[in-house]
Amino acid sequence: MGTGMSYEATWIDRETGILLVGHGTRKREGVLQLLELTSHLQVHYPHHRVESSFLELAEPSIAAAIESLTKAGLRKVVAIPILLFEAGHSKEDIPNALREACRLFQVELLGITPPLGCHPKVLELSRNRMVKACSDVGFDVRENFDQTALAMVGRGGSDRTAIREMLRFAQFRRGDSPFPWLKTGFLAKARPNLHELLEGAFRACQPTIVVQPHLLFEGTLMDEIRKVVGEFQARDLGKRWIVTESLGASMELGTIFQGLLEELR
Repeated sequence: MGTGMSYEATWIDRETGILLVGHGTRKREGVLQLLELTSHLQVHYPHHRVESSFLELAEPSIAAAIESLTKAGLRKVVAIPILLFEAGHSKEDIPNALREACRLFQVELLGITPPLGCHPKVLELSRNRMVKACSDVGFDVRENFDQTALAMVGRGGSDRTAIREMLRFAQFRRGDSPFPWLKTGFLAKARPNLHELLEGAFRACQPTIVVQPHLLFEGTLMDEIRKVVGEFQARDLGKRWIVTESLGASMELGTIFQGLLEELR
């Protein structure tokens, strides 16, 4: 953490495990980022056992991680779903899988933290990712808002709550960054879709277009975004396209999840 400080979970005892639950991805880089985030949480809680798990597409599964905690002698667990917004995974899939695994291995589930939502620290981290991506190619976006279009990209899906929250998140971003063109698009089901979003950005008057995926980790969705942006870039080499990284496994993100865990008490 840079300060040498560590934290105790003030409302759980040392016999309770802390379980991170990621969605899962087939891309190894994304899996490693979840494991790295788990390491950051372990730094916050050196006297608690912190485990990683995945809902699907990667291992260990939620059940396997719960079993691992029981083999370490723990009979209670708190879960931290690594999710951006309320949707099917946070409302049903992850809680159901946790309850079933805890029932199977006779573990008490003490609580489940909420998704990140529009947490102020996530907004700050998102803004910092944009600034860094622009800086890496020699462009100071903070001095050139009037020359920049910002295309925010959400995962999408069929859950209206998650769609509304993504749109609200983008509005908060507009409030701290006065872009003349800022729109939000989605990768699945919701409209506008990625191609429609980027077509609008392409036709905007701004010479620089920043595409910011609001995703937690690397995965096939990030690959898809970069591929489609490359196709648009080839249409007009006079426009500058900048794709930001996902939020990634940073100590800052670990601190946000640590705060959500403490708020459960």
